[in-house]
Order: sequence, then structure tokens, then C-alpha cells
Amino acid sequence: MLAEWRVGRGSLVVVSGPVGSGKTALLGRVSERAARRGGRFFSTTASASERQHQLGLVHQLIKAMRTAGMADPGFDLAPGGPGEPWRSSQHLQAFARAICDFADSQPLIIAVDDVHFADDASLRFLSYLIRRIEWSPVMVVLNESSCHEPELSRLHAETLHLPFCHRLLLALLTPDGVTEVVADRLGTVPAPRLAECFAGASGGSPVLLHALIEDYLVRDIAPDEPDPGVWSRLAIVRCLHRGTAEMLAVARAVAVLGDAATPLLIGDMLGADATTVDRALRDLCATGLLGERGFRHTAGLYATLADIPAKDLPEMHSRAAELLHGSGAPAIAVARQLLAARDQVKAAWRVSILREAAREAMGAGDVLDAVAYLRHASGHCADAAQAAAVTALLADAQWHLDPAKATRYLPGLIQDVQSRLLAGPEALIPVRHLLWQGDLAQAAALLRALDPVLSADPAGVGETTADGWWLAFHRHGLISPSEEDGGRPLPWGLVYPFVADGSNDDMPGGSLAVGLSVLLMTLSPDHPPDALREPLPDCIVRVPMRRAASDVVRAAAALRRGDHAAASAYARSALDSVGHAAWGVAVGVPVAALVRAALAMGDLDEAAFYLSRPVPAAMFDTPFALPYLQTAAAYHLAIGDPQTALSGFRRCGEVATRWRLDASELVDLRTGAVAALLALGREDEARKLLREQLSLLGNRPSQARDIPLHRLATTGEGADRLLPPETAIASPGGSSPHPPAAPAPRPRPAPRPRPVPRPRPVSRALPVPQAEAVGAAHAPLVAEAEEGGFAGLTDAERRVAALAAAGATNRQIAGRLFITVSTVEQHLTKIYRKLNVRRRSGLPAELLRHLR
Repeated sequence: MLAEWRVGRGSLVVVSGPVGSGKTALLGRVSERAARRGGRFFSTTASASERQHQLGLVHQLIKAMRTAGMADPGFDLAPGGPGEPWRSSQHLQAFARAICDFADSQPLIIAVDDVHFADDASLRFLSYLIRRIEWSPVMVVLNESSCHEPELSRLHAETLHLPFCHRLLLALLTPDGVTEVVADRLGTVPAPRLAECFAGASGGSPVLLHALIEDYLVRDIAPDEPDPGVWSRLAIVRCLHRGTAEMLAVARAVAVLGDAATPLLIGDMLGADATTVDRALRDLCATGLLGERGFRHTAGLYATLADIPAKDLPEMHSRAAELLHGSGAPAIAVARQLLAARDQVKAAWRVSILREAAREAMGAGDVLDAVAYLRHASGHCADAAQAAAVTALLADAQWHLDPAKATRYLPGLIQDVQSRLLAGPEALIPVRHLLWQGDLAQAAALLRALDPVLSADPAGVGETTADGWWLAFHRHGLISPSEEDGGRPLPWGLVYPFVADGSNDDMPGGSLAVGLSVLLMTLSPDHPPDALREPLPDCIVRVPMRRAASDVVRAAAALRRGDHAAASAYARSALDSVGHAAWGVAVGVPVAALVRAALAMGDLDEAAFYLSRPVPAAMFDTPFALPYLQTAAAYHLAIGDPQTALSGFRRCGEVATRWRLDASELVDLRTGAVAALLALGREDEARKLLREQLSLLGNRPSQARDIPLHRLATTGEGADRLLPPETAIASPGGSSPHPPAAPAPRPRPAPRPRPVPRPRPVSRALPVPQAEAVGAAHAPLVAEAEEGGFAGLTDAERRVAALAAAGATNRQIAGRLFITVSTVEQHLTKIYRKLNVRRRSGLPAELLRHLR
């Protein structure tokens, strides 16, 4: 076009593109080339603030050209009313003639930036001029933002059909274009990841890209990705205000609505039709500000929110809260709007929504958000009962962050329970907090006050919930396991979610169950789920008490695997992340795990250090004393004080019996005492205790059964001795599922340095084949079935029976033998009838010899 312009051919170029796409920069390049080709370049910029000044833009052009030597067009350009002569065709002709005559001496380029803001009279003069420049060396360049295209429809209709009129459409930069720009500004080709980050944050908008580069360059240390700063914020606001009013309004609505923004909600919020909202959204995406899921970068969101007048922002959040609630949006989305609305929403539903949002936030691990929602709700309760329930939930949420801070709510909550103001599940919250602190007397008093509520359900809210297990522990001891669970003390499907899955930690149900869960994990002989080896989900990592409880569970799992270094690290993290005092009466669980790991690694100094730290006296009146007492007793055994160790193991037995935790497969009360008796030379008592332990375990193979069998084999006489003495278990623990126990309530300080006997080799629990051999050789201790009793079984039934006796589930048996679960069940029914047993726990151990 410039080549034709130099030989006397005129043209119109309409440059259209999104806001910030580089139209002004293009005019700068045209000016440079025009100067090199010997032409004149005159530029002006229209402004929305001057739109009411008729002929203001034309006045600027003529004034600049007259200064450069153009003849006076011969009429006054001062604005006037509707009847003023400048509106006549004679003045239009004079304007066009003056410019074309001026171009005869030297080619001329007239550029108008942001022409969409030009006043109507100036647009009329420009349109008349354009239609008369075809055979003159005059080029007219008009820059327009594509979002303002409807405002120039008349000018387009009058000019763009002419053969010398052209339209250029500018698009945003491609990823390769972004890389070129960044390389030019930085002086080096950026790394692919850095270039990708620039492209993603800017959306390809040149103005946003250059602003990002400015922010990147002012950093003292170049980061791995662009970090939007003040230059980016200014560029974003400039883009918003250079667009249409509808674009600005829609951008603000998107910023306020956040992730919940939809075209329908935006239209309802602004009172705009769907067509207007859709066009504004497309224009915002074209500028690079918005992507498919809202703002491309949080910098755009925050800059837009900051640009909303302070007096309008609360009202917008209030409107958003009502719209989101009416549309059934998630409670958290509504709650965020309520907090930002600054109490402008007076609807009756706000407290219930805030409570629901707090529950959702707790499940996601956002405890700080949950606390904020409940605090806001506490100031808008309809009555005292609702306020008491909200305060209880707030205390429970605060407990997950810092149990010490949660105690500030206890006096008021206790009074609310006593006055019957606090009822329902929330009434159990202060009870659990008192139990956690070890204030059993006050907790019992509150339970008595709640008896009418709990009478229908002794466990408080049901035996299959966290509250049920927690209260059952403190009121009745552990609930007996069902036969369907295979005799296990507590199904993993019930325990593990309270620790590892935040989504199941509903307020008020699971908060204090973490302590109970880690205790049961420590005591249970079952191997932990494979999930314990996986990385912790965010809903646990972000919550201090959940993370600490999970660390203790992982420490117990590591001890079972024999990974004592990992167990020590997990247990230390559990204590350090929330503080020793935060554990309350449950502190014995992490301390026991840490001491067990230290003993296994031979670090007696570290074991003594943690045992010397103070623990609440109330702990010894709770089941949480069990692992602590066992481990402390094991420590005394390791330092050569078997008498104190024996006293400690017996004290542990007393606690377990009192709390009805003396099931042999749950807590090993005798094996540790056997080690102490052997160290004292009292072998007869040790053998008697071992036989007592085996008589309680029955025939079913288990790790709990293997340990006393192995011990008996090394301490028996004559035929009872099956294994050489050097393989004897030197001390309880090791990789055993049962932690060693401890002495008196308050462990004595670490003794002065003295010769410490070198620990003897620690043997692990026997594998199944070895257990089978030991069991078969001890006829007095294991009830043998006659071979004829197995003769009635088919080969298939023998294989199923053997796997069932080994502890495999029906599904595992089916997978092992390549049969269906239904077939396994049919075989077991026949096996039980032929062997005259009622359940798989009654299957003889001799069936293990049929394992293949």
C-alpha cells in the first residue's frame, strides 16, 4: 500500500484487533517507514472523554497540518449548534480539497488511533475525505478495537466496500511470537518452560506480555516463571477501561463470582441479556484477560477486584451470595460471598450455609476457612441455642489447628450443656475435649447431663461412627468385635478413614477420633493398609492434628516393617509439628512409637530423653497409657533392670484389664513379662505365662500366636525345646505387632551411665511354614484334629480350608484358586459341617500343611 501511495494512489486501512493487540505499535512502524519514503505523517488519538466535543478530532488534524504548511480550508472549525454552517457539504468539500492539495507536494498519511472514540461530526468529515482520496497520495489509517466495532458500523458501511479500502485484523501473539518477543527483551532465547509461562499468563496479548517482562526484569533474581507485579496490574486495568462498558462490568462480575461464574449468573447479577454477556465474555477472552475457566492469572482477578469502587463491592458480593444460594451452588462458594458482603445479607439461611461450608472446608483440609465461616456465623445466630451449636463447632475446628486454643471455649460450652442449651451431636464436643485433656470427672458429669439424649444410643451417636468408638472407649471399654470381622479388634475400614481421609472427618463426628484411631493402630496386630505408604493427601497435610495423627500411624506401620529410622522420623514429626502438649492424654502414643524406634536402633539416650519428658497424670487413667507403659517397661529391660520392667508390664496388664482391652490378639500383656521373668531367672513362671497366653489364642494362626510359640520353644525343656537358645527373643518388640510396655505412671529419669548389656539378637515373628512346624510339634498346646477328620474333605475343600485357616478372605481365596467367591462360600459351608466348626477361626492349624 505504501508503494502505491508513493505513486499517487490513495487508500484507507482500518486496523482492527482486541484491546492491547499492538495497533498503536503498528502505527509507530508506519510512521517510521513513511519518513524513510519521504512522506508526511500526521497522527491523532480520539478519546472517550472528548466525544462530546464536535469536530474536536478534525480540529487537531487541521491545526497540525496548517502548522506544516497546509493552506487554510477557509472555514471556522469552532463547535456550534445543529444549524451551524460547518455541517454543510461546502465545508466538507473544502476540508477534503485542502488535504488533497496539500498531499500533491508530498505524500501524506493521516492516522487516527482509537477512532471508535471519535465524535460523530469528525467521523462524518473523515468518511467524506476517504471517499475522495483514491487518486491522491493520501493514506488514511484508522485503528479500532474490535470490541467497539458496532459503534463504527456506519463508517464501515460507507467506506469498506470501496476497492482502495482495506481492513487488517490483528490477532494475539502465537507461542512462537511470544518467544520472539521475550528473547528480544531479555537478550537471550528463554527456556521452553519460561516461554510457556509467559504465553500462558499473557494469553498472547502484547501489552500484557510486555508488562510481565517489565515485572520479570525488575526482580533482583530472575524467577523460574513470570511473577505479575505493578506493571502487570496497570496493564490489566488499562485493558479493562479501554474496552466497552459491558466488558468492564462483566469482568467485575466474573471477579466477584469467582469459580462459580456462568453466563447466566453474570447476566442475572448485572441485569443484562444473554447476547450482551456472551459478546463481552468473548471480547475479554480476545484481550487475553480471560481463559476458559476465568482469569488467566490471579493477578487479573485481584486487579479487577481492586478496580471496583469500594462502595460497590459489598453490594456485589451480597447479590452474588443470593444468586449462588438460589442456584444451588456449593456452600463454600456462598459462604465466601457472605464473608465478603460485610453483613449486608440478612437472609435466614446464612447461618446454615456457613455451617455447611465449614463442614465442607474441614473435609478439604481448609481449617482456617472453616474457622472463618463459623466465626462469621456466630455473629448472626437467631437464638442462643443456635449460637451454642455454632460455638461448639468452632471449638472443634479450632482444635484441629491448636487444641490448646480450643480450650478457651470449654467453660461456656460446659455451661451450655448443663443448661440444656446445647444438645444434639454438638453437645458431645465439649465431652471429647475434656476427655482429650484428661478431665474425666468433668466429662462424666457432662455425660450424666446428656443421659436423656444418649439413652437411645449408649455410644452417643452409634457404634459405627467415630464418636461411638471414642465414647465407648471411655465409658464401656472397647466394643467386642463381630464375628463377621474375623475376630479382628477393629475393622480397618472403620479406623483408617478417621485418620487418613479428611472427607470422612465430618464435624462434629471425627475430630477427637484421631487419637483413638492411632491408639488402635498401635495395638492392632493386623498389618496397616497399603495406603499408609502413599503420600498424604492435601486434606491431611494442611491440618496440623490430622497430619500429626497420620504420622503416628505411619510410625507404627514402619515399626511393623522393621524400618526403625522411618518410624523415628514420623513419630518425631508428630510431636514437633503440633507440640508435645497438644496431644493431651494421647501423648503416650507418639512417645511410645519414638521410644520403640530408639530402642530398636540401640539409642538408649534418646529413649531416656523422651521418657523423661512430662506427660499428663490423667493419661494413666486412659487407654492411651498402654503403649507408653509397655515401651517404658521395655526400656528398663534394655538397661538391665528386669524387676522394674516386670512391674511395668504388670501395671500395663492392669490398665488393659480395666479398660477391657485384655483380648490376647489385641494387646499382648504377657510376652513382655515373660522376657523380664527370664531375665530374672524365673523360667517356670515364664513357661506358665506363655501357656496361659496360648490357651487364650486358640488354634488360628496369627502373629500374636507365633511369638509365644517361639518363646516357648526356646524356654521349654526336653521335647518342648525346638529351637537353639541363640535364636531366642531377647526383648518384646522388634518387628512384633505388639509394642513393649512400661513401668509406673511416671517413668524415672534416665539412670546414670553404667554398663549396659549388649542387646541380644531380636527374632521376628515366624513365617507361616515355621509357625506350622512349631504348632505341629507342640501337641499339648495345639488341639490336633485326627487325620481322618481331613479325609472327608475333597482336594478342593482342603485347599480352600488351608487358605481360610491362614487368614485369607473369601475374595483372596477365589483369586488364588481361580474360582468364584460363591464357590468359596459353598466349600466353606461344607468344610464347617464336616469338621464340626462354626466359623473359620475354629479351623485347625494343621490345615496349613496343605498350603501350596
